[in-house]
Amino acid sequence: MASFSESYTQQQAQVRIGTQLCDQEKDFIQKRLAGAKNALEKILGTQLTDSQVPKIALCASGGGARAALTTLGALKGATSSTNENLNILDLCSYFATLSGSTWALSGLVYSGMNAQDYIEHFAAQITKGLLDDFNLEDLTLELKKKEANNQPISFVDVYGILLAQRLFNHLDTDCPSAINLADYIQRVDAAKIPFPIQTSIIGNQSLDHYEWVEYTPYEIGTLLSQSFIPTWAFNRTFNNGSSTNAAPPLSLGFCIGMWSSAMCIDPKDFFEVVVKDKWTKEMLQNMSQDIGSTLSSYLEKEFGTLVSSAANIFEKLHLDHLLHLKNTDMPSFSGHHFSPAQAYNWTYGMKDMPLSAEQFLTLVDAGIDINIPLPPLLRPEREIDIIIVLDASDNPSLELEHTKTFAEKHGLYFPTITMSDINKPCAIFKDPSHQESPIVIFMPLIQNPGYQNNWNPWSETFTSTFNAQYTVDQTHQLTGLMQYNMQQSMPMILDTIKQCIENKKNIM
Repeated sequence: MASFSESYTQQQAQVRIGTQLCDQEKDFIQKRLAGAKNALEKILGTQLTDSQVPKIALCASGGGARAALTTLGALKGATSSTNENLNILDLCSYFATLSGSTWALSGLVYSGMNAQDYIEHFAAQITKGLLDDFNLEDLTLELKKKEANNQPISFVDVYGILLAQRLFNHLDTDCPSAINLADYIQRVDAAKIPFPIQTSIIGNQSLDHYEWVEYTPYEIGTLLSQSFIPTWAFNRTFNNGSSTNAAPPLSLGFCIGMWSSAMCIDPKDFFEVVVKDKWTKEMLQNMSQDIGSTLSSYLEKEFGTLVSSAANIFEKLHLDHLLHLKNTDMPSFSGHHFSPAQAYNWTYGMKDMPLSAEQFLTLVDAGIDINIPLPPLLRPEREIDIIIVLDASDNPSLELEHTKTFAEKHGLYFPTITMSDINKPCAIFKDPSHQESPIVIFMPLIQNPGYQNNWNPWSETFTSTFNAQYTVDQTHQLTGLMQYNMQQSMPMILDTIKQCIENKKNIM
């Protein structure tokens, strides 16, 4: 059966410039708010007006398979309350993810399953090796498709296709590698789940900052330069705001690989993010000549098997000339990202756009900048009242500080975070002086005295960001902790929602 996105092959795409949300998102959110209103009225036993219903967002961090399982565990807790009327997921309008948590959200969206059923599917898939479901024919077709459309191919293509073949195997599809993001539209139009937002950043060397990109079922675009295209036009060629070909959209596997491409980190960021606590700036300056070899050794240690497999696959396809991958040798580094994902720049040739002269965008894991995807939820146009943060980061205080800095730099509202409170299963942060500031309900991955004899996930080696294969017991242990924390936090969350409703009543 033809994919939904194929119906757009005869349409020319136009770049949309502006801060406003697209009409499809507005319609979607109205449907979600109507559902949230009904759910809240059952929980509270009272009638609400439309303006009294808060906009609530879920926000899940990066952290590889650990983040995916943390997200799914929280969802299980949110949808299995002892109060049969209380399902937090039904109250949420948005769901933003980053890096590893995109694995959980993309599969949940595409599968059409409820959260609890999808957890069991995901747990079964994550116990497999990355190559266990490998299908060379499917991978070949996807790469040849990109080659036929003159689209750049990188290590991330292979990585993403391997992820798709594992995560989407046994779902309702004959070819997991061929699923594309535009086909999400069919899965979300009824608004039975929160509006999904996945994220990356643009890492072109000519930029002096990282530009955040959001990916939704309807549009893909940048937060700062405020340029958007239809999702089905992602990786078409553009010139001066109009598409110039009818290339098919990129696969969902490519997107997942790109969203979680932490291995593509720039050497500069590698030392800032990965080894910042081990070496001083003075030591790093003295080691500047050895940055390439140090990063190469690190990547070879952490991703050696995957890199070797990818290189061998490319050699079989006779496409290794498109990459800087030869056998198992790691490429040299000179201040650039390691074999990152690239896509055609939709602002190419557009006046006053920062990257208008560059044909390609370099797209990498947003966790390299901030490991919590709060930036798209802070857009004033979304008017979000409450953000429930599910954080599997190994340094949550740093990520919250980075978010605060991002908000201040771009004139966005974000509450002050009391750092002493983030070491709790649930903490509430507000800014009463600014009604525009969202309430942040912060839920880190943290041990809980009431769960399995105070089991600490951070004392386990299997929870490493770079571990992509879990045993069944390990998946249950990790998801069970976050499920426990979520269920225990339900009264605090519900009280916060009630207070938000009361505040809205007082404003009227």
